[in-house]
Amino acid sequence: WSRGLGDVYKRQRLTSEITLAAGFTGFLGAGISYPASYIKAMPLDEGIRRYQYLDRLVSVYAENGVLIHREQPGFLTGTLIPPAIGIAIAVIEMLLAAGQGVRHYSVGLTQNLDLMQDVAALRVMEEVCHHYLKKFEIEGMFISVASHQWMQAFPPDEARAFSVIVMGGVIAALAGATQVITKTTHEAVGIPTSQANAEGLKATRMAIHLTRGRRLVEDEEMKTEMKIIRKEACQILDKALELGDGDIAVGAVRAIEAGTLDVPWTPNQNVKGAVIPVRDAAGAVRYLEKGELPFDKEIIQYNEEKLKQRERKECRVCDFETAMADITEICKFC
Repeated sequence: WSRGLGDVYKRQRLTSEITLAAGFTGFLGAGISYPASYIKAMPLDEGIRRYQYLDRLVSVYAENGVLIHREQPGFLTGTLIPPAIGIAIAVIEMLLAAGQGVRHYSVGLTQNLDLMQDVAALRVMEEVCHHYLKKFEIEGMFISVASHQWMQAFPPDEARAFSVIVMGGVIAALAGATQVITKTTHEAVGIPTSQANAEGLKATRMAIHLTRGRRLVEDEEMKTEMKIIRKEACQILDKALELGDGDIAVGAVRAIEAGTLDVPWTPNQNVKGAVIPVRDAAGAVRYLEKGELPFDKEIIQYNEEKLKQRERKECRVCDFETAMADITEICKFC
């Protein structure tokens, strides 16, 4: 078994070596995001080690005058990911890359199609990244912010699918994101054609153009949401640093083992997957179950009140069935 794993690791390293030697100028992937999203059995410490090799290789290229852009896959499982979880993982992966010498990096978040919360999260993402770069005394790090359009089940008909795509462009523009990863109207039915990809791109570009450079105003509701997201993300990150005695790689692994860092609906058996997200009355993503996330009393009470508001509005209890319905809401909406 160990020899087999070693062979896989060598093939993975060879892939990155060939890709960069061939002239590619960017590489997507990170040691927590990908194993947590796509791989059943890989331990997260193994995922981190594999991408540390890639990041060090990218740094060697940079030391020799060839700048390679690294991108963290912020979509995770793409299924109503609470913003603070996405931000915490993005920051950890950014710090892991920076520790290997990478200085050109993109962090991302998947959209949940709540305009206010999605915009707030993207703005907080950039703030928190720079906060921890300063905390670790890392200088000269270029950070771009990516907004991933809706990653869940898409509406099957084109008209509604285009609405989701256009909304994604508006969110990215109003947040001031550096880049937006687009979708197509074929998401519900299979592999998109080149024409469908082009149409998704054109719809997104038009939506961005029509915002005309405006940014969503930070009113009191927005400021409160940003405060809560920032606090949640920092509490997850600070707990990981505490568990690792200041070592973010060790801390991330221990946090995942303890469940203080978690990913909803993960297929990876080494991640607890105890967090269950659900929407509140306004459509923002909250926690039906927070698992072992290390939140203080203020965060817990804020979350509970948001769910009570939905219960009062709909005259029913928020439960697991509610969470399941939220997952399929967009694709079934008429």
